[in-house]
Amino acid sequence: MPKAHGPPYLPARLMLPARIDQAAPVQNTWYTVLDTTLNVIVYTISVRVETTGETLEARITADGNVYTTSIAAVAATTYWIIAQHPEPNLPVTASDYSGVSCAAQYFTHIEARSIKVEVRKTTAAGAGNLRARVNYGVW
Repeated sequence: MPKAHGPPYLPARLMLPARIDQAAPVQNTWYTVLDTTLNVIVYTISVRVETTGETLEARITADGNVYTTSIAAVAATTYWIIAQHPEPNLPVTASDYSGVSCAAQYFTHIEARSIKVEVRKTTAAGAGNLRARVNYGVW
């Protein structure tokens, strides 16, 4: 029997993106984008606010470990939540990468048995929609 090529594991099955489009988000209220215990791998997380700039926060809980980041967001600009590799404590940051090319080897996916991704705004400058998206797969 010929030996199969490739890694000795099954690749993650790509799921439809988890999304929210929260109209008139309430200040300091967490909105859940993804909450799963399906042995998940998160590829990308993005967040944005419409109409007026706000301070946004993202909270990722992976197997009980909580990671947060804060964003001084400009209205109608998409920000990507990044897990930096190879840092042992998986720091997360947020950046607007529009028009910027970045080396993919410095960023990594987040893999865990359970993942919860939440977003909120901590200012009350306007009532623009809070949008977030998580691209992920399951094992």
